[in-house]
Amino acid sequence: MWNFPEHLSAGEKRALGDFLDRVRALLGDDLLDARLFGSRARGEGHETSDLDVALIVTPRGHELRRDIFGFTFDAAYDYGVEVGPVVITEDQLRELSDRELSIATAIEQESVRLSSRRGTIGRKGWG
Repeated sequence: MWNFPEHLSAGEKRALGDFLDRVRALLGDDLLDARLFGSRARGEGHETSDLDVALIVTPRGHELRRDIFGFTFDAAYDYGVEVGPVVITEDQLRELSDRELSIATAIEQESVRLSSRRGTIGRKGWG
């Protein structure tokens, strides 16, 4: 169900898979896209780097972001892996991109798609 980069360790893949399974169970169709970004996506992370994950969600899904943040504790406790989610709507991502903020660039240009309900997303059309 999830597509992980080969350079992630088996433990990181298990932690990220469990985290994303919980997010998908909570959000269902309100989860539009999931992307790994940052040093782990670039293959430059080290053992203490967290897994930065952009979760593109509907406005209704965004209302549940505090529940999603709670799942990060489970990943850290169960697997010893820190997951750093960014829960953001398409409109928020477009706004950040329009303002040329570095996090939008990292998500749009340097990320690895883990799963998607849509073919493209965002102003620049991820694909």
